[in-house]
Amino acid sequence: EMKGKRVSSMGAESPCIAQDAAVGEWAEEGASMTLTLPGKSDTDYNMWYIQTLHGEGSAGDDSVRFVLEGSDDAEAWEVVGASGFLPYYSQVVLTKALAPTPVGRGEYFVIDSHMSESHVFAFVYLNIIFYVGMIVSIVIAPYRPKLVPLAFQSSMWFQFVMRMIVAVVMHFEERGETPHHNSVFQILTSLNYALSALLLIVAQEWLECV
Repeated sequence: EMKGKRVSSMGAESPCIAQDAAVGEWAEEGASMTLTLPGKSDTDYNMWYIQTLHGEGSAGDDSVRFVLEGSDDAEAWEVVGASGFLPYYSQVVLTKALAPTPVGRGEYFVIDSHMSESHVFAFVYLNIIFYVGMIVSIVIAPYRPKLVPLAFQSSMWFQFVMRMIVAVVMHFEERGETPHHNSVFQILTSLNYALSALLLIVAQEWLECV
């Protein structure tokens, strides 16, 4: 529910209510619905919700695939939401996938097209951890050179294990019509780190023999 300019994060338990809709004018044309507001909102809305129809037997009329467009002049329209979304590498792509519409009548479901925690962890935090490890290895190189290969290997094996775990989590998040781009990408990245660690071990042994 709106409290000043802050939005609650209760999700499906407490859907965010955009009060502007109460003062707007609704118009229906075929399968399209248009909400015209008297002016721009003072508040930014970061998510929205859909409520299923009331009454027994109305499930067949629920919206399951749709797009939300916004315009300042009713001429140029921009897609700002959709029934589905896909975190694709470093961005979120809006899709027309089937919405996870509840079966119950009069129930809410929130559409929050933010990146999942697993996505942020894989594409942000794991990269930061890797770069920090590389910097530490470079810093200790003049003082403890023998520890540098071990530090590099440990960092790569850590990335291999963590990204494999993230790939499994992403696989279960990518359900329905969602492509498995991110989980496959994490598996390939994980294998790349493992191969790099093995090549580093082989190179180290070869140099010691020479």
